Amino acid sequence: MFFSKELSVEVSPQMRSLVVSSDPLGHIPARVLDFIRIAATGPDGRTIESEINHNDHHDQPLGEQYVLSNVIAFQPGLWRLRFEFWSHYAPPGPNYGSTAVFLVQHVDNDCPPPPEEDPDCKTRVQVTQAISGHHMARPGPFLTRTVKLHVPKAGSRVVMSIDPIGTKPFGIDDWVNVTVETPSGKTLQARVSENDAMGRPVGEQWVLSNVIPFEAGCHTVTCELWNQFVPAGNNAGASAIWLVCL
Repeated sequence: MFFSKELSVEVSPQMRSLVVSSDPLGHIPARVLDFIRIAATGPDGRTIESEINHNDHHDQPLGEQYVLSNVIAFQPGLWRLRFEFWSHYAPPGPNYGSTAVFLVQHVDNDCPPPPEEDPDCKTRVQVTQAISGHHMARPGPFLTRTVKLHVPKAGSRVVMSIDPIGTKPFGIDDWVNVTVETPSGKTLQARVSENDAMGRPVGEQWVLSNVIPFEAGCHTVTCELWNQFVPAGNNAGASAIWLVCL
């Protein structure tokens, strides 16, 4: 162990995730060489222990990396947490260290919209379930889906995630063409998760708000899942895709 710290956190009844992040917004996973050991004592006095950000000696991830609430079942109330940063492998040269580390609580902001707004317009919406790999003989779309996304505040962070929490980038072969109709009537377009024929990333991969300036209000979002490269065998497919406003 090369560092330890104790702190308290009030877990909200509306908490949807508690993450260990390198930024105060809770968007970028923290990194520790080699792992974080956590003891969490809840309002009932019971202590739960877990480890996150574990990697083997080849730096391959083992278990949960970043979302602490995936491994500790937090109940509402005051929690006392002890963090220990551990270095397990000791090769020559620098063998321990960490990024900045923040504990960030994401609270569900799916408040009911005013009566005059669309009750189906949510801050988290699923575009598609996972689509198994399959063969396409020529380039083109293999799914087009239109959904409604509520953005509470202009400039909010909007991601395309594999899960409704919005912490893990989605995957697709080959990219998504996105068309957004804003509350003011503008039509905006972007391409997300594009990769070239060698699988190298091109442009924005999953943070849609980096390429689309979202307004406050309800947006209509059309996602066209596109397959561009058509080698033999399975050449099209996608993970589950959620649009999530954080």
